[in-house]
Amino acid sequence: MPWIPDAPEAIAARLAAAWEAEFQHEVPDGVDASTAVAPWSALARSPAQALYGTQLGFAAEVRDFWLDACDEDLVPEQAARLGLSQAVAQRSGGNANPPAGSTVGTVIPVNATLGGGRYRVTGARTVDGTGTEVVPILAVTAGVAGDVAAGTVLAFDSPIAGLAAQQLTVDADGISGGSEQETMEELRQRAIAWRRRRPKGGGPGDYISWTQAIYPKAIVKELPLWAGLGRVGVVVGMAPGRAATSTELSRIGTALRAQAPLDVADLTAMSAVIVPFDLTLAVDPDSTAVRAAVQAALATFLAAEPGIGGTVDLSRLWEAISSAAGEYRHRIIAPAADVVGTTRQLFVPGTITWVAWP
Repeated sequence: MPWIPDAPEAIAARLAAAWEAEFQHEVPDGVDASTAVAPWSALARSPAQALYGTQLGFAAEVRDFWLDACDEDLVPEQAARLGLSQAVAQRSGGNANPPAGSTVGTVIPVNATLGGGRYRVTGARTVDGTGTEVVPILAVTAGVAGDVAAGTVLAFDSPIAGLAAQQLTVDADGISGGSEQETMEELRQRAIAWRRRRPKGGGPGDYISWTQAIYPKAIVKELPLWAGLGRVGVVVGMAPGRAATSTELSRIGTALRAQAPLDVADLTAMSAVIVPFDLTLAVDPDSTAVRAAVQAALATFLAAEPGIGGTVDLSRLWEAISSAAGEYRHRIIAPAADVVGTTRQLFVPGTITWVAWP
C-alpha cells in the first residue's frame, strides 16, 4: 500500500494545535498559533515544510522498494534480484544466393560486406555456378531495421572476381530476427510476470520466461508433451501478430535447449500459424471514427486473448467492441459462435465486413 505524505498545511495545523494546547496553562492568555499573521503560526509553518520534505523522501524510499512502482533507473537492480537482465537488441540474419552463371570455384569470403556495410557474410562459400548456394549473412547493426524481405538484392561493397553479378539475392525466408533493446518498462513488466510465475525447473511458464528473455514481445505457448514423453514443443508468435521467422526460432531453440532439464529428450521451437479473424458487423452509429475505434478495440482484444491455440469467446469479443469510443450498440453477424483455435493457431485482425444496422 503506498505511503502518502501529509500536506504541509496539515502538518503546520497539527503543530499549531499542539503549541496552543501546550502553552494554554503556561502563558496567562495562551498563545495564538492559528492566525496566519501570528508569530507562532509562522513558527509552525517553517518546520512543517522541513517535515514535509522528509516525508517526501521517505515516500520515495517506500515506492522504490516495489518493482511495480520504483523509478525507471532502479528497474535493472530490481530485476537482477530475480536473476533477470535487460534483453539486448538482436541482429537480423538469414541466407542469400549468388547469381547463376558465376565462375565455378569462385569463393565468397567470410566477412565480405554488402548493402553499404549493413550486412556481412558469416561463412565462406564456394560457388558451383547454379545460383542455389546458400550464403549466410548477418546484419552488422542490431535492430529491426536489418530485416529485409525475400528477393531483396544486396550488392557487394567490394567486387569479387568470378561472380556473374556483384550481388546476392535474399532467399525465401528473408533476412529476419532483428529486435530492439528491451525498454525499462518492458523489463519491469517481464519481471513482474516472472515473479508471478516463479521458475519451476522447466515446469509450466519457464519456457515462456526463457523465450521472452530473448524476444520480450514474443507470444509463447508451451506444449509439454508434444510428440511424446520428454519431448517439449514451444510455439512462438511475434507481436503484434506475425509468425516467428527461422532465424528467431533458431535463436530461441538454442537458448531453450541450453536451459531445459536433463529429462527433456527433445525440444522443438516452432512458429505459430497466423489466422486472420474475419468479422461481419453492424454498428450504430456507423461512422468512420466509430469503425476505426472498433478496429482498434478488436486488435487490442486479439493481442490480449485468446493467445496461441485459444478460443475467441463471442461474449468477450462483444464486450471488447462495446468499449470502442463512440459505439452505442452493435451486432455481430458472423461468426455466429465461439471460434476455437487449433494448437498452433494465433488469431490476428482480419477483414471486417460492415453491414447496415437492422
